[in-house]
Amino acid sequence: MLWILVAVVLCVVQHTCLAGWTIAPDLPLALAAYAVVAGLAQPWILRLWLIGPIRDVLDPGSEWFHAGVHVLFLLAVLPTQRWLPGPRWLALIVAGGSLALLHQALDILISGPGAWRWWSGSLNALLTGGAAMAFGWLAPPPKRTVSVPEEPAEEAGE
Repeated sequence: MLWILVAVVLCVVQHTCLAGWTIAPDLPLALAAYAVVAGLAQPWILRLWLIGPIRDVLDPGSEWFHAGVHVLFLLAVLPTQRWLPGPRWLALIVAGGSLALLHQALDILISGPGAWRWWSGSLNALLTGGAAMAFGWLAPPPKRTVSVPEEPAEEAGE
């Protein structure tokens, strides 16, 4: 439930305060990147997709664009998630930037380039990766513990 509330607040901020900015992080995509990197098993899949329909409700004129894009994100992330870089901070930046670039590419493919420029798109991707890293710093994932069964040590002489 908290995830939905955070996603709604970030979508409202994105589509009100940051809507007119040429260079700004895509906060809902940064949250989606955080879900991909820090998520446990299946909940991250639902969380990644859920941000799309929430954006569609709050973004005037999107007409299910974000829900469809987030389905494509799932198709892109499922086979590649295991290849995210080892350090968590780097994985968050790569995931956030990659989702932002994919989002921009699909938007350009469907609606045309509009006012998009390569430098603003690149900065947007970097800022989105940075925002994903900030989410990872603010809300670290639950600790994963692995229990290793101990076997009795065998005697050297036997």
